[in-house]
Amino acid sequence: MLAGHAEFGNRVKMDFAGPALYIDFSGDAALRRSIHEHFGDALHNSCSVDGTHWQALGTAAGLPGPKPILFFAPSHAQRRGAAPPQGYGRLGLMQSIDAAWAGSMQAALNPAAPWLRIEQHRGAEAVQAAYQQVLAGRSSAQAGHLLAL
Repeated sequence: MLAGHAEFGNRVKMDFAGPALYIDFSGDAALRRSIHEHFGDALHNSCSVDGTHWQALGTAAGLPGPKPILFFAPSHAQRRGAAPPQGYGRLGLMQSIDAAWAGSMQAALNPAAPWLRIEQHRGAEAVQAAYQQVLAGRSSAQAGHLLAL
């Protein structure tokens, strides 16, 4: 079991204990390497979802711990839509997506404790103002901005 404080790439600091998994939205090769080297065999999964830090992309070759895998939604949907027993079948996949979406929207918009609040912004000035608010970090994490020019 790992415990203590870790610093990754002089940018990310965290306290942690126990096994870990890494879901990478940044694609930052140096950060990924730091995390793999720190956790080693305690890292149970490493999944790349995106590459928002395209200027820092790099190879995943030679990393300790699990081999990073790429999550690509169309490939995942194709596997899930395969005929049973390998998948749900096409209709089963659609029903599964529908049920998951309905459940997540019910939770997100629950009037007693909403975690998502839709904010509508219409017109160029309103869209620009909403963008500047998000860019400056002054937007609530609960805000879902719906923009229309």
